[in-house]
Amino acid sequence: MILVTGATGLVGSHLVFQLLKKGLEVRVVKRPTSSTLNTLKVFSYYDKNAQVLFDKIEWVDADLMDVEEVDTIFDNISEVYHCAAMVSFAPRDKKTLLKYNAEITANLVNASLRKDVKKFGMISSVAVLDKSQDKETTETDYWKNDPDISVYGISKYMSEMEVWRGVEEGLNAVIVNPSLILGPGNWSNSSSVLFKTAYKGMPFYTNGTNGFVDVRDVAGAIIELMEKNIFGERFILNSDNWPLRNSFTEMAKSLGSKPPHIEMSKKVAGFYWRFQWLKSLIFGTQPTVTKETVHTAYSNTRFNSQKIRDAIGMEFIPIQKSIEEFSQFYLSDLEKS
Repeated sequence: MILVTGATGLVGSHLVFQLLKKGLEVRVVKRPTSSTLNTLKVFSYYDKNAQVLFDKIEWVDADLMDVEEVDTIFDNISEVYHCAAMVSFAPRDKKTLLKYNAEITANLVNASLRKDVKKFGMISSVAVLDKSQDKETTETDYWKNDPDISVYGISKYMSEMEVWRGVEEGLNAVIVNPSLILGPGNWSNSSSVLFKTAYKGMPFYTNGTNGFVDVRDVAGAIIELMEKNIFGERFILNSDNWPLRNSFTEMAKSLGSKPPHIEMSKKVAGFYWRFQWLKSLIFGTQPTVTKETVHTAYSNTRFNSQKIRDAIGMEFIPIQKSIEEFSQFYLSDLEKS
């Protein structure tokens, strides 16, 4: 049986869908407070018999911070896909974020070693890589102590270190590092919110560049790496490097909205993230813009995914196609609401 964490989120829900379509048995661990509705919703985008597939999931509630609880969910588990992570940019969550992401990964790695799990796959992020050089970032561009790296990026780096420790102790593990993931589901959360933002109309643009990847490719790539027993390595997952203005323009076009047309200066953006930071500090809310997102918005960041192409013959879905398809999902959901 396969264990999946984070299956109520964007990547995890698509991963579970693909595993079930292969006829595999899947156990999903979630927090007791987590809703499973988003997972069913994701299934419904791709399969008219979504409920039948969804009902095949074995759901278990557990606190991944609790070592004893983690042990109880590993009975008869041969493979683990670790997608769960806390994501927050609120200043008050910094210590919790650093502790939580690394600790749950350590608990899962340790349980996998104790229970003789055969395979372990982790969804990480390009946030752990050094993107400061004027070239396409590759898997060998290891993270440095960059003042612009997000706390989330640091937490994922610490999580990766736990996986690499496991590898040293005999765990068969592989890590994938997706760029900015595009996908449908909870339109008010994760990167899916970009479609909601584009639909409402986003007049401003910046001149940065970033990498994008379809969530279906993220799920498919790590499944294939595990199936082919490729371990002890990391792989960047990136379909296209696009100017940010282009991505929002294409989203707006697909959604029937007005594309961005006013360039935002870095000075104005800098003022805005500081205002959001102060607001978050006072009221404990999630900032809509952070120092890190502003840095990304003005950076020309590009990623090279040749390694995964060579390893498994990966052919990525063009981001243009992803945007068009996911925009239709968004509009369809809008009609139903």
